[in-house]
Amino acid sequence: MAFPGGRQQSEDNSLLDTAIRETREEVGLDLLAQAEHIGQLDDLQAIARGKPQETVIRPYVFEVHRESPIRPHEKEVAEALWTPLLPLYRGEADTVRPYQWHGTQIDFPAYDVGGRVVWGLTYQMLRSFFRILG
Repeated sequence: MAFPGGRQQSEDNSLLDTAIRETREEVGLDLLAQAEHIGQLDDLQAIARGKPQETVIRPYVFEVHRESPIRPHEKEVAEALWTPLLPLYRGEADTVRPYQWHGTQIDFPAYDVGGRVVWGLTYQMLRSFFRILG
């Protein structure tokens, strides 16, 4: 489970423009019309199969004014959903995600969102956001 995202393209004037475009393309949410940009989180280094990658991820935060309809792009997104943040913030959705790495099981911290596991970079972004909220 992940937030919308992707690589900057030539028509994007900034990484913020990239985030807005990717969100519209992947889940059909027009952030310019339906939300307010309220900030950005610290950059995160991408990790693939336990190894740091050269790619840097810059998460942007928007406040959506109301639960707007989302339309997942059928070739890129299997499912899209809204979930309340308060249970995650309070720790009510805390769980672990077992992961096999080099023959050893590692239990990564995660959230359970209606039976769907939120872990990895998405989990880290949410934790970073929650730390700012205090």
